[in-house]
Amino acid sequence: MLRWGRDLGGEEFGKRLKESNVDAVCFFAKCHYGHSYYYTKIGYRHPKLHKDMLKEVAEGCHKYGIGVIAYYSTFVDKHAGIKHPEWCKHDKNENIDTQTFGSTFRSICLNTPYVDELLIPQVREIVQNYDVEGIFFDTMADLTPCHCPHCRKLFKKEIPLSKENSLWPEYTKWFSEQYKNFFIKVLSLVHNANPEVKIGFNWMWCERDAEVPPEDIDWLVLDTAQGNWQSLMCSFSSKYFAGTDYPFDVMVGRFLHGLGDWSTRPSDMLKQEVATTTANGGGFFIIDRMLPDGSLDKEAYQALKNSYSIVKEREDVVKDIRHIAEIGILHSANSLIGKNLEFYADFETRNERLKPIKGAFKLLMEHGRHFTILNEEMLNKKINEYKLIILPEQEFLEDKTKANLVKYVKNGGKVLASQIHSKTDIDKNILKLFGTEFKEFTKLEYGYIGAKNPIMIRGSFAKTKTTTGVEVSPYLIPSGAEERKGDFGWGVAPPDKKADFPAVIFNKFGKGESIYITAPIFLSYLDFQNPHLARYILGLVDKLFPDPTVKLFAPPQVELVVARKNNGLIIHLVNHSGERMIGKWPLTEYVPEFSDIKVFVRADREIKTIVSIPSNKRIPFTINGLYAEFLLQKLHVMESIKIADYF
Repeated sequence: MLRWGRDLGGEEFGKRLKESNVDAVCFFAKCHYGHSYYYTKIGYRHPKLHKDMLKEVAEGCHKYGIGVIAYYSTFVDKHAGIKHPEWCKHDKNENIDTQTFGSTFRSICLNTPYVDELLIPQVREIVQNYDVEGIFFDTMADLTPCHCPHCRKLFKKEIPLSKENSLWPEYTKWFSEQYKNFFIKVLSLVHNANPEVKIGFNWMWCERDAEVPPEDIDWLVLDTAQGNWQSLMCSFSSKYFAGTDYPFDVMVGRFLHGLGDWSTRPSDMLKQEVATTTANGGGFFIIDRMLPDGSLDKEAYQALKNSYSIVKEREDVVKDIRHIAEIGILHSANSLIGKNLEFYADFETRNERLKPIKGAFKLLMEHGRHFTILNEEMLNKKINEYKLIILPEQEFLEDKTKANLVKYVKNGGKVLASQIHSKTDIDKNILKLFGTEFKEFTKLEYGYIGAKNPIMIRGSFAKTKTTTGVEVSPYLIPSGAEERKGDFGWGVAPPDKKADFPAVIFNKFGKGESIYITAPIFLSYLDFQNPHLARYILGLVDKLFPDPTVKLFAPPQVELVVARKNNGLIIHLVNHSGERMIGKWPLTEYVPEFSDIKVFVRADREIKTIVSIPSNKRIPFTINGLYAEFLLQKLHVMESIKIADYF
């Protein structure tokens, strides 16, 4: 008979982690089955548990200075769902939901007695009786509507089936409040039970919602979905988290195809993800599963040691760093979730509305621009620190944000905005920044910009009339114009002539400058990856912000992060090339090495030395006008540079 943990030795466990350059481990307190891996008096102990595994791991890891975070499956609990079917989430037919997490598990509703009768007492038991540094709450981000008896009783009205129902906005606001109250309640009770324990909720207050975390949240964390965009997803999440000023962790699985094939991912693939996360100032977790006897795969941890070496070698320049404020990409929660939270429980629509932010991220990140993704709270708090604000097809902005943007440009700031993809007119307060007035939308859902090398943009253009704006680029009408809807047999119609309205408008407003692109250009870039479009947009970015702290001349797919640590300037370069899709799974077997990368650093202050990390070798440089110029001879996965006393 299999007895879980029979061969688990906490000290050996901690020793192996220490040898693999691991600083902390997240270990099961309760899993999706509802099994507890410690001697609980409240929850359901794993039926074959041979020893108190959580205690064994905590004691063993602490001997090696490794922190321990308790993993808690929050709203997926098979045992609780079977014992209390009334605690389960129910679908629109009022049957127990088996779709979201499959029939193997049970989804639990946050509005049931489960929270007060099991979750909170058990978490209090963990933090009071076990020496853990934190609690990692998983599986609480299933925002699909619930039709259980408790929800129906609390909502007091018929729960709508979709956003077509008139009650949908009222329901989504109510549903959102239930989650907010849950987070506040758990944070308060856990911190009261043990103020030293840090709390994180998986996938909450990240780029997927862009909302402001509760006041008492300790750190932000998410595990990236293993699919397309693997290393890029780590970067995307990290650049958003970096803009929140919260400590954060990003996690990926060590397995090649999901959580259970037991094949370790290639070293270069893991290194890319470690590199991009830590370069942006975050911590990095690798999700693993123990073997049934509690042991760890020895060969896998040798591979992890190799990957974590990137952090170990440059701890001084990845720990406690902050993005410097230069280009800020606004990611509005209202634009993502809706002005009235109408998309809060609609993942499909939210994912579509997230695309322009992804497009802006991918374009700038893969072409060596340093930037930070900001929610509205952080933009309003720090707007005057940034040299350029980009608004990628943002639909709903708070009145405070709009007023701050107008004031920002009037006082000398720079803004680049693109027309929202939902055919909603940009707010008049924002349009005045660009010296134009909105008239109507084109009927065709594509058009062209650029006089010399016309570039097709997918999506309707806004027809505008300039008032004080200066036209930068004309809108080019597709052949056949709108009356034939561009039907051209094969493909779409080519550009034919200039329209009487612009595609791009440049304007001076007060002491500042702004550019308005009258089409959903970032969404179009994400979907079609047109390199001509990338160069065009980068030209607009450089027009508004020509002299950043660091300029990079490198092949595409090299990420630039410019950070500050105390008075030092930190520069990280991460090579994201080599990834390809094999079916539905990403794979990076080998990262090609780049050579002779030119780097320019503003030299309007004294630069004494430029040092390569981790080699600590001085890099020779020359001063050419405003910039110090030097050459990086090679870039494999990550290169780091430190300039002491720069600030």
